[in-house]
Amino acid sequence: MFILVRQIRHHPKIRVVQETEQPRTLLVVDASFDLGNALAVAAIEHGWDPFLAGNSEAALSILPGLLGEVLVLVDLGSAVSRGLALVLTLRRNPPPPGVRVVVMTSGQPIPEAVRRSPFVVGAVRRPRHPSEAAALMAVLLGGAGLAPQV
Repeated sequence: MFILVRQIRHHPKIRVVQETEQPRTLLVVDASFDLGNALAVAAIEHGWDPFLAGNSEAALSILPGLLGEVLVLVDLGSAVSRGLALVLTLRRNPPPPGVRVVVMTSGQPIPEAVRRSPFVVGAVRRPRHPSEAAALMAVLLGGAGLAPQV
């Protein structure tokens, strides 16, 4: 079994972003390496520290070590990344208050258990191509902040 956990700290084309008082971390749980990298680069541009996890087990192993504001972007429909299993596990063992989850779907209905989870703050269409990642990150991270709304 292969578990991909990788932190991206620097990218040669990205300017240095000022440090904030509270760390802001984006954890991307997606089996697509190309899409995960594109989302991570876009997160760096918005001042977030990205982590990539290829599946739910990898995400659960690093989630307890993340401090500050944490946004988990989960591919809900992939059998490889097992995003639904991640959300259901977090329902049984709730994450700290600073952890919020946004689920990515490819048009399939969102299960009721996911919609009713207090830490799930939204759902977005999963980008079909890595070139769409910057627009998604601009919407998610470019605002004044994420308020818990479903």
